[in-house]
Amino acid sequence: MNLRAILWPGDSLARRADKNYEKFLRGVIKKKSWWIRRIELIELFVIIYIGALMALAYQVGVLALWHVIAILLLGYLIGATMDPHVWRLKRTYGRLAKGVGYKASFLMNLDRIYHFLIGFVVCYVFGTFAF
Repeated sequence: MNLRAILWPGDSLARRADKNYEKFLRGVIKKKSWWIRRIELIELFVIIYIGALMALAYQVGVLALWHVIAILLLGYLIGATMDPHVWRLKRTYGRLAKGVGYKASFLMNLDRIYHFLIGFVVCYVFGTFAF
């Protein structure tokens, strides 16, 4: 098991479940420039940071736990349903994303929940010790 499978488990699941998604990613990797690949790492840290901010808001009392869960699930559903449509736009990937379906999108977007929960749990545990 490599580091990529640990940091992005949903992407690994999506690659195994949908062969069109695997083909799509191979085409995208050829098309990407060097700095766009770094955006994946930036996105990872941003989502962890958002999870940490939500944990802080939960601890302070601004948000209830059901608010956090509702925001998380709403973001997941919107992202998972919109990704295939955005990929198929001519400006983004066009015909390259022709066969990619919702199954791969829902599995791939599990990474965002995973990263959010990492940030939430880490901030909540360390925030509990601080207070």
